[in-house]
Amino acid sequence: MDDFKFDHAWDMKGDYNWKTLIDNYNECYHCSVAHPGIAAMTDLKTYNVETVGGQVQHFAKDKPGMDSGLEVAPTFMFPNASITMTTKYFYLMRVVPVSPNETSMQYEVYRHKDATDEEFEEVDKFFKQVESEDKALCNAAQKNLNSGTYITGDLHSFNEKGVLHFQQHLKKILVAHHEKEEREGGEIWPARQRVIRNGLDEEIKFCEGLACGADGKKIDW
Repeated sequence: MDDFKFDHAWDMKGDYNWKTLIDNYNECYHCSVAHPGIAAMTDLKTYNVETVGGQVQHFAKDKPGMDSGLEVAPTFMFPNASITMTTKYFYLMRVVPVSPNETSMQYEVYRHKDATDEEFEEVDKFFKQVESEDKALCNAAQKNLNSGTYITGDLHSFNEKGVLHFQQHLKKILVAHHEKEEREGGEIWPARQRVIRNGLDEEIKFCEGLACGADGKKIDW
């Protein structure tokens, strides 16, 4: 890592839930048709993922007779980040929820000290194209989800192992959080400042059960 230095940052927004992008990132069913650049140089039959703790590590080899020299090593890190390493270039991605149907993808790009301008610009263009292709896929996938007619089937234990790992990890955390809320008798919002209630618990609980609660409709007083 000492041989790399920060080059630039960039970002883009997509019209989809952040988990839609994470699911997309952690499988490569779509790579043969949606990512022509990847399909041209990668033997997708060798594609595999390994799950280690909160990581999903992606592996694939170049097509026989081809040598990209990139040694691409993408890794997803739960819950919402990834790092894609190559010999001359790497980038970080943060997947930041903006709303239920909008996500900000934030990137940091690093350059190897020995990378020529031509090498760096070629790889930079390649990965930005891949990210743009994924954005288009996720926009379309979210439209299907929002239609209310999409029905999901079982995930494939091998080809979608990374997606399964992410969803199981997330489910475990959500179930544990819900159980804690059940024990404490109310919502727990880690990002919300907790107010000293001074004996007003009964009144606040009453209000939260009405339409003026945090998730209810607004009342015109």
